[in-house]
Amino acid sequence: MTRSWSEPSSQDVWWKYGVVLVLVVVMGWFPFVRGTRVPLLGWVDLFVHEAGHILFGWAPWLLPAIMGNGFQTLVPLVFAATFLLRYRDLVGAAFSTAWAGTTLVDASVYIGDAPFQRLDIAFGSGEHDWAHVFRQVDAMGAAVGVSRFVWFLGLVLFALGVTLLVVGPRLESAVRAGRWPTWPPWPPPEEPA
Repeated sequence: MTRSWSEPSSQDVWWKYGVVLVLVVVMGWFPFVRGTRVPLLGWVDLFVHEAGHILFGWAPWLLPAIMGNGFQTLVPLVFAATFLLRYRDLVGAAFSTAWAGTTLVDASVYIGDAPFQRLDIAFGSGEHDWAHVFRQVDAMGAAVGVSRFVWFLGLVLFALGVTLLVVGPRLESAVRAGRWPTWPPWPPPEEPA
């Protein structure tokens, strides 16, 4: 029986998930073990962070301040949803979900530093975003607690990404064999001719 290009073999599926799982574990080692940004991806995160401030600069003071880190996390979550719902690509969705987890760990460091402002900021000098937010709402004492909560959310998203990569090959095999309902339940859009 001849296999079409659109139907990878089960061995191809395992390799795809395995390689990305190793990449994601290495990616998670930096923020969760070393306490640093992910190399190269950290620069992407910084660009997206600053773009979030600019894109939401029209809004009242709170939104532009929090949308640096907010946009930094929102972008990989939009990628994850797009990979899953539009392309039915569980590997891309898992990677993007784990990436979103690392952005939350990065944000938690920034949030926790609000009372002290020891971290260097990327452009210029002055008050950090989160120091400004907590000072304006008179809640500087909550910075460490918020930081821990955001770190935990990052861990949850990262673990979800890893879990999807671990169970993904079996799930894909079950869907292909008709033992599991397809997800999403609607067919993918037709490719333009």
